[in-house]
Amino acid sequence: MIDYKQLMQDILDKKVKIELMLDRAIKIGSQNITSESGFVEAYELSDSDKYRAILTRGNDIYYAETELCADMQQNGSCTYRYEQIYKVILNDTCNCQCECK
Repeated sequence: MIDYKQLMQDILDKKVKIELMLDRAIKIGSQNITSESGFVEAYELSDSDKYRAILTRGNDIYYAETELCADMQQNGSCTYRYEQIYKVILNDTCNCQCECK
């Protein structure tokens, strides 16, 4: 059984390799990736600025990170969020000469 809380910490500490699968800006009010693509949320760690979650789909594990208000710096409003989805590579270790991301 996977300890998703520990996995989240390992991802944030760059101890686990992750591979970018999706990188997009979407209008607030649109469906998020978890609801539109069959992902199941296994663990969440969020604050007022970012949503972070470990997601599963089938036997695969993913890490999602969403900046909840992506356009505040540019135009002073909050109409878009910036969403990134990474596939978690559990069988690979980080070569610490570079960041695992």
